[in-house]
Amino acid sequence: MSSALSRGARARPLCAIATTGLATSVGYAYITEWRTEQAENDRRSQQLPRQYERSSIENFWAGRPITVASRVMSIAHETLPLLYAYVRDFKLSPALGQIIGIPSDDPADLQKVHAAKLREALTRLGPAFVKVGQQLSIRPDLMPPLVLTELQKLCDNVQPVPEDIAMEVLKEDLGFETDAEVKVAFDDMKLVASASLVRKKLILTTACCNDMRDEYIDS
Repeated sequence: MSSALSRGARARPLCAIATTGLATSVGYAYITEWRTEQAENDRRSQQLPRQYERSSIENFWAGRPITVASRVMSIAHETLPLLYAYVRDFKLSPALGQIIGIPSDDPADLQKVHAAKLREALTRLGPAFVKVGQQLSIRPDLMPPLVLTELQKLCDNVQPVPEDIAMEVLKEDLGFETDAEVKVAFDDMKLVASASLVRKKLILTTACCNDMRDEYIDS
């Protein structure tokens, strides 16, 4: 086995060097993230800083290279197909149609399809990207009307956060340990809108219900 690897390395030295470097980098990244998780016994240090402080945010993510790489890959997985489809449908296909004399699809229909896919991709990527879509939805100087109409759905028609995730956020912010304690503290609790509205709702709920939480715990 070792002799075969040695022969392969001698036959393809550049490939062997690249493979070794990649394996070393991945291994180092996994060890770094594992050490970060093991060192964070303090509950507060396990959370991303909620106030903007560049050094704290940099330190938080510097210890999580695998998480960062995974996030970058998920962003690329959502955005690169959109970019390819845009170039294909709006640049290559019209040019090729002019050369060979084949009429291209209606640009308005293509815009609707691409705008819907863009909205869905931004939704899947999470709140930060939903916020980007919301900002673009009020910029007629940057986006065509059909795209603006589709992106405006991100302002008031985003799918709600799954209930299990919402419950975890409530338990963490309010200091509860079980879902039952949350449901006792809130009568007739219902999931409402999402995107920025949910964050404002959670902040307001947290601010208004600290006394309720303390009273519940004391009882």
